[in-house]
Amino acid sequence: MKTYNKKEIHIDNSIPDDLQSVWNLSGEITQKPIVNEQETERALDSIWNTIDDKVESKKTYTIRYLVAAVTLITAAVSFLNFFSIQKNALPGEISVIELRDGTNITLMGNTIIEYPLLFGITNRDIILDGHAHFDVASNKKLPFIVSSPSLETQVLGTIFEIEDWEDNESSESSVLVHEGIVEVKNEIEEIVLHEGDEVTLIENELLKTHSDNHNKNHMVNWEEERVNFKNISLKNLFKRLSLQFDTTIEISTHIDEEERVSGSYRFDTSIEEILIDVAMVKNFSFKKTNNGYIIQ
Repeated sequence: MKTYNKKEIHIDNSIPDDLQSVWNLSGEITQKPIVNEQETERALDSIWNTIDDKVESKKTYTIRYLVAAVTLITAAVSFLNFFSIQKNALPGEISVIELRDGTNITLMGNTIIEYPLLFGITNRDIILDGHAHFDVASNKKLPFIVSSPSLETQVLGTIFEIEDWEDNESSESSVLVHEGIVEVKNEIEEIVLHEGDEVTLIENELLKTHSDNHNKNHMVNWEEERVNFKNISLKNLFKRLSLQFDTTIEISTHIDEEERVSGSYRFDTSIEEILIDVAMVKNFSFKKTNNGYIIQ
């Protein structure tokens, strides 16, 4: 693991001792730690209180201590940027998260997001692995950027969703805009999406489509809290279920995995209830194994 080393420095006694402490601590960082939101707020409060105390007690040296305060802030921000907060939805569950800036994120099962300790203050950067719905608070000064395994999505304030898994075999990476304007790019190209537009990554190419009835036809209907699937292959359906429920679904060789199926289920439906319904329609059975399920 890389350690961030630095040359020894000497700080004039006129600069608060707190700056030296922050500098010393930053040199000990060997990895990007994950902290919780309570720790975040305590750290930020401590920094601002320290700065207020130093400036208030030295009003006769306003310029001198203002420079020291700015230096302290810069060092503190640099130090805190090493930290991040991680949130996740458990397999088969839906989790709703409200961020400091007022943005709401709904995570499908087995989805993970990570964002910096200073989210909403110096940046609004999110790392996503999975499937999530974003209702982004507007902030013209800080763009909202989502980095996922195959895509980067940037907005100022809008409603959209991303499906992009690290393990994305048989599950296409996509972005769908419900409201506003979104910019999506990969390593090769970038594209601008408006309401009803969807972009799908196929063989490293961004393919754009449009639907006026997108909220009802798409895989997830967030308003009604249902997952819809329309004319998709059994292979694709089982892959999506295995990702969201963090399990394994094997298909026996005599089952046609390319056979198409349509249906719908609520967010709180268990995987076995879903498999029972699909099995009745497609006339197959399934059984539970040590690793998950087998379709037969």
